Amino acid sequence: MPCPTLAELTMELLPPGVLPGLHMALVDDDGRILDLHTVAPEAPDQASPPGKIPHLAELRRLIAAEGSRPAPVFCSRGCCMAIPLAVHGPKLSRAPLSSCRKICLTTGKGFMAVSPMRKDWPPSTAVLAQAVLASLGRELSNRIWMEEMRDRDRFSESIVSSMSSGFIVLLPDLTVTHANPPAAKILHTTEKKLVGHKLTEFIFSDLKVRRVFQTGKPLIDEEQFIKLADGTVHILKTCVPMFDDRGKIIAALDHFRQIKDAHQLVSRLSGTKAGFTFDDIIFRSEAMSTAVELARMAASGNLSVLLHGESGTGKEMFAHAIHQASSRNAAPFVVIDCASMPRDLVESELFGYAEGTFTGAVRGGRPGKFELANGGTVFLDELGELPLELQSRLLRVLHNREVVRLGGAEPLPVDIRVIAATNRDLHEEVRRGNFRADLFYRLNVLTIQIPSLRSRPEDIGLLARHFFEKYKVRFMKPNLEISPEALSVLQNRPWPGNARELDNTIARAVHLCRDRIEPEHVRQNHAPHKAGTAEPDASPRAEAALATPVSLQEIQRKAIEDAIAACDGNVSHAARRLGVARSTIYKQLRRTSRGTPQPA
Repeated sequence: MPCPTLAELTMELLPPGVLPGLHMALVDDDGRILDLHTVAPEAPDQASPPGKIPHLAELRRLIAAEGSRPAPVFCSRGCCMAIPLAVHGPKLSRAPLSSCRKICLTTGKGFMAVSPMRKDWPPSTAVLAQAVLASLGRELSNRIWMEEMRDRDRFSESIVSSMSSGFIVLLPDLTVTHANPPAAKILHTTEKKLVGHKLTEFIFSDLKVRRVFQTGKPLIDEEQFIKLADGTVHILKTCVPMFDDRGKIIAALDHFRQIKDAHQLVSRLSGTKAGFTFDDIIFRSEAMSTAVELARMAASGNLSVLLHGESGTGKEMFAHAIHQASSRNAAPFVVIDCASMPRDLVESELFGYAEGTFTGAVRGGRPGKFELANGGTVFLDELGELPLELQSRLLRVLHNREVVRLGGAEPLPVDIRVIAATNRDLHEEVRRGNFRADLFYRLNVLTIQIPSLRSRPEDIGLLARHFFEKYKVRFMKPNLEISPEALSVLQNRPWPGNARELDNTIARAVHLCRDRIEPEHVRQNHAPHKAGTAEPDASPRAEAALATPVSLQEIQRKAIEDAIAACDGNVSHAARRLGVARSTIYKQLRRTSRGTPQPA
């Protein structure tokens, strides 16, 4: 509603014929006339010059001397009168106001003045003018104040409606006074049904907000399971009390979001997302083309995928690409390395734990990997290494799409797509009793066999060039070249470590060479080989080294170091390659005083 003028208010509130022939003005603190209206006189010849209020400076001084008292003042001649503005409600800021008239009215800094158009001023007319003037001032102030409050309400509603999480305002009796669309959506209702009703009509579990009204202390980021008429919702809640001037709780601001949305936000910020696409897979061979085409088809659906291939063939890159090409690409991509997690912690890492489950447990509990991946993709790397006792729990998660935290009782619904990878023959593992058959059949919905590098020799040169250009840029060697002879050596090597080994070989050569990579720079093979034999292209120095007698301890140390290097520093993978425990590797390296590698 626009700010009313004196003319509009006079026509609305003042009956015709009352106080004819008056000049009425709204004046600010500085004596400026902000609004002026003349009530038509009884006779035109009685009019005085329009737009003038005599003795305005005198009235202003008298009003200032009166202070905040609402009493009217008269000029020394008794012909002009003024009364301070009466402002009801809180004092409002000048910032959002658009005119001096609104500032004057809403802040109460100013006065209403009146002077007769006739020289005489009957006492009865003065009393009536005083009453009318005070009434007009109050009405103007009230209307402007109501307009400002409506503007503020619209501003607040816009802020609340634009929030992505749920927001409601609760009275002490749990009546909802305000709610935004996300709050209604989370509570499976509508804003119209929610506002004006008690929260207990929608939530049928214990309400932690009662504790806020009882203690006056806020709840900050607390997890809660709320039971609705059609199911259970897992939320993260923050509830803050509101107090009046006397310290009494008058309301509570309840802010909440579904826990899966909070986990997705954390996952995006912490980098749990896929980093490769199908464009990053370099190939020209028919075997690799078949695997990529099958992976593209898998990305368009929601079936579980099992990636099978030797170590270093790029199984994780395929998993990244499938996720990126799927409808879940904006959701988390969580990698679970089944081989590297300690056996005594793998259960809590996968499924999370409830508060108080064990000594040192985080207050409020902790979500597991499956909860963090809710809405997205879980990549189970080295699936064959998962302990047998946990395979049944994984099967239950995949079957029921629910997770129960360690030490908890409440099942948490999860919406995940599973991609698993292994270099083991799971058929054989099932036959030996090392892998559950029902879990294997649950995951073996769509199997993609990723070919080894030696089975697609036409890709070796292409990959070598790709890695060479990548590391030229990374190591800032733009003028470095690679000889055709070096490329020929790379082409003819067996590459037991597949593309990963080729990548590491090129990286080492680019890092060590200054001008040109020659065959001798790419002949070294980090993979362990049989004692007493040398590579076909080994140097005479290498052959002499093999003929030199060495101690058994030195042979063991060399085998361990070569295995660790071939596995990119991953001690767990090196231990499996050598067929020993990881602790044996650390113990052997300590004995030879050659330093202990960092755990992978």
